[in-house]
Order: sequence, then C-alpha cells, then structure tokens
Amino acid sequence: MFSTAVFVALLAGFWKGKGDLLPWGIAAVVAVASAHLLPGKWYILLGALAGSIVGGLRNAD
Repeated sequence: MFSTAVFVALLAGFWKGKGDLLPWGIAAVVAVASAHLLPGKWYILLGALAGSIVGGLRNAD
C-alpha cells in the first residue's frame, strides 16, 4: 500500500495535462498485463518502455 501512495505522489508531480493520458494509460495497461504474465519485476521495465515509446511517438510530429 505504501508503494502505491508513493507512486501516485510521483505521478502528481509529473502531470502536465490531458496529453499525458495516453502514454500513462498504455504504460499502466502494459505493466498490469506483464505483471500477470511474467515472473519478477519485469512489469516495471515493460510499462516504462511502453509509455516512453508512445510518448516519444506522439511528440515526434
């Protein structure tokens, strides 16, 4: 429970507006799916990579 509160507090500091919803949503979906499918803490890396890629592609235009 403590780690969830810390994570939410960190997210609040990074919030820049509605444009952040898609990368954050993709990161969350990938992290939750990979947490259920893969052993260990791979969900952290995979969620971060997915969100970063989506955010980068959105800003590439």
